[in-house]
Amino acid sequence: MKKIIPIVVGILFVSQLTAFAAEPVSKGDISEFSGSITNINVRDYGATPNDGISDYTAITQALNYALSLSSSSQPVSLTFDAGTYNLANSDTSDIYFFSRSGPDKKLWIKGNGTVLVSSSINKGFFQFEDFNKVLISGVTLDLETQPNSVSRIDSINTSNNSIDVTWLADSKSLAPNASAFSETSSNYGFFLDSGSQHANLKGKILNNSNITSAVSDVTALGNNRYRVKFPQSRLIQGVTQGGLFFRTARVNGSTSIRLHANHTAYVKDVTIHASSAGTFNCAGNHSLTFENITVNPGQGRYYATNADGFHLKTNRRIYIDNAYMESIGDDMLNMSQSSAVNVLEWLSSSSIKVRYNSGLNAYQVGDQVHFFDSINAEILARRQITAISRVDNTVTLSFNGDIPSSFGQSDDIWMQNFSFEGAVIKNSSFLKSRRHGLLIRHPNVLITNNNIKFNSGNGIAINTENGTDGNFSEGYIGHHVDITNNLFERNSFNAGMLAADYETPGQIALYIQGNNALSENKVIYVVNILQNTFKNWVSQAISVTSARNITIDDNQFDTRVSAGYITQRNIVGVDAVNNVKVRNNSSINDIKPNLPFVGTTSLSTSITENSNTISR
Repeated sequence: MKKIIPIVVGILFVSQLTAFAAEPVSKGDISEFSGSITNINVRDYGATPNDGISDYTAITQALNYALSLSSSSQPVSLTFDAGTYNLANSDTSDIYFFSRSGPDKKLWIKGNGTVLVSSSINKGFFQFEDFNKVLISGVTLDLETQPNSVSRIDSINTSNNSIDVTWLADSKSLAPNASAFSETSSNYGFFLDSGSQHANLKGKILNNSNITSAVSDVTALGNNRYRVKFPQSRLIQGVTQGGLFFRTARVNGSTSIRLHANHTAYVKDVTIHASSAGTFNCAGNHSLTFENITVNPGQGRYYATNADGFHLKTNRRIYIDNAYMESIGDDMLNMSQSSAVNVLEWLSSSSIKVRYNSGLNAYQVGDQVHFFDSINAEILARRQITAISRVDNTVTLSFNGDIPSSFGQSDDIWMQNFSFEGAVIKNSSFLKSRRHGLLIRHPNVLITNNNIKFNSGNGIAINTENGTDGNFSEGYIGHHVDITNNLFERNSFNAGMLAADYETPGQIALYIQGNNALSENKVIYVVNILQNTFKNWVSQAISVTSARNITIDDNQFDTRVSAGYITQRNIVGVDAVNNVKVRNNSSINDIKPNLPFVGTTSLSTSITENSNTISR
């Protein structure tokens, strides 16, 4: 599919209210790879494109030799000619085809119209850890068998909450009752292609957006036919004969590309068409850049990956420019910090020995760290790191003051680094996810000039989402975030994912959740939502809860969607907030012009509203 990124009409300006006068971070430095480097070509080791024979062994030998030549002063490229290379490796203990750790190594995986095709749906392609620099460019990654199932609906029986389907075996997908679907996270399905035929069906308003429904049982009927049962008849209301039914499975597999604990990791001009468990998993990198990335199902397919598109955890600097992400089974982008730290020994009241995880690689002496009670949304202590040392799989952390004694005794006390430098997400499209478009738990983030459309969850969510016991372990940080000049369209139609009647708070949602209750502690702050366009929005466009210093200026809201299953609310809703400004916004084609532009609660203070207009 050709990458097309429409530009949002408007002129981007940076007002005095924005968090940044310039981008908070820059792209990683890969200039060394453009100079004199050692080049190893996989063809010299027997890898031949387009012959249908596995090139795994040849590429492995070439990679090993390339790494033997690399050092901190000698970058090396592993070069692929154009064409398709097949990969097959029967060793099930290998969860990646090419997994290497390279202290002080500088490696370039250099494709040139190169396609790598895997016969193993539960095996990733590349895993690089602890490199000085690693660059991956010019490659397409694909699977021969899709980690999902596509069937056509033959009949619907609402009396027993079931549909009969015929599996499209020539789709190179799994059968609907494949063992891959036994995992709890796979117990849901999608209805596709209802579109304009069933505008009343949730999630089917336009552009083949999907509705997620829980699946209770699948029975084989013979001749590629199956009976799919659902917990309730309403989950199949509006579905018609001839439509498509779709199932996904993570199959306990690996992401396509895993980059952990590298100083500089850079991915450029890369396309991924299928993955069993997400496309990019990156943690503990000092500098992480994605440029010209495409993740989509490929021609004639419906789904790209069964987990996050970008799963970015505890990285110091992140830069994403010109990404096209389509049809993702979880969040398009999940940017967070790991809060999971295993304390092995208390050395003193201000020093602990912990088990090493790759996220700790991004920590530095001088960093400001918060210890956070995730249930009560309370910061217990703010400390500065005075010393870090690593021995094998343990890390000793020393601070300039006492550590809360409860830290390490339960999952609900988190450690969060407030000194990470920031992230830029720009010029990108995020289309059709089962969950959120962008899930942000990171400081100093600029989100600008993106298309964010048709995502079941929020277009952008900034929240804790830790559940009831704090063990979700993906952090709470969300401060100094600029959301400017983006296009949001028809997001937040099925945010419960498994709940047929649940709606998300809004296209953009900021909230703190602890013990399933909203907290009045405002640890999300300085968020600027400026000059964005919201089209075909559902129920409420922007929802802000338990936050402070929020500016919502100069946005346009075009066409409120009418549907029987939602409650129409204020365009902007605020609850338990302090210092929120909502100014110079306009809503057109609004079927509820008499609702106040902003809805507030008694817990909110210092709310400023100026020059907001609503028209039918």
